[in-house]
Amino acid sequence: MREAASGLKPWALIRAATSPALGLPSAERIVLVALARHADAFGYCWPSLRRLAHCAGLGERRTWQAVKTLEGKGLIAVEKVNGRVNTYRIEAAAIEKLADSETAARSARVNAGENPQKATTVEHAAEVTAAPPPFTAGAERENVENSAPTLARGARTLARGARTLARDARTLARGASEVAANGNRLIEEGCAAAHHAPTTREHDEAERALAEAERSLPEWCRTSVQLAKVAYQRGQDPKLLMAMLQRLQAEVAAAGGA
Repeated sequence: MREAASGLKPWALIRAATSPALGLPSAERIVLVALARHADAFGYCWPSLRRLAHCAGLGERRTWQAVKTLEGKGLIAVEKVNGRVNTYRIEAAAIEKLADSETAARSARVNAGENPQKATTVEHAAEVTAAPPPFTAGAERENVENSAPTLARGARTLARGARTLARDARTLARGASEVAANGNRLIEEGCAAAHHAPTTREHDEAERALAEAERSLPEWCRTSVQLAKVAYQRGQDPKLLMAMLQRLQAEVAAAGGA
């Protein structure tokens, strides 16, 4: 993406920014390199002044002076976003043009014979500069060795987290078993209560027996019959009512039906 936007590879853009053809003092050169390091695929970057000064190793005032110098030379463009945040755009075309002009002048001097003995050295330097820096196996091994302790610590942390999750899962399983057992117990108790609840037939029989007692029992039993009726209406217990009526009938039979 950056090659399509600027025509230069990232490392080539930084190399061009340090070209003597730009005629930049050291501070401006370092600030330009810092901007190139932050640039996106289209040459834009948004580092704060503090961040830019830190990367360049300069004070904020000197860094801002370098930014204004680079803008004046047409190497970068500075835009304000919301009136507060600076947006920097690297003018890669201008940098490339100046860098190419120096390369062309140096090649012309070599071809003209100004310094023939250095032609081979210059050609070799150009080839080396055009190639990206190699990534050696030793550097890769060193990176892996340095990363190993961090990876080991991360693995131990993950193992501890896995053990914690396993304990929580076992706790939840035990809780689910207890909930299921309590649910079964409540269901059994509910079924037992429903099993012993009076049926409609029992209520009908109790009401018929009460009506028969009110009609047939002697006058001196009326008070007991009314008490049995009130108790039934309050508790809706047909078995209790039937027991009370049977006792009254037994008392009447014992008194000889009077």
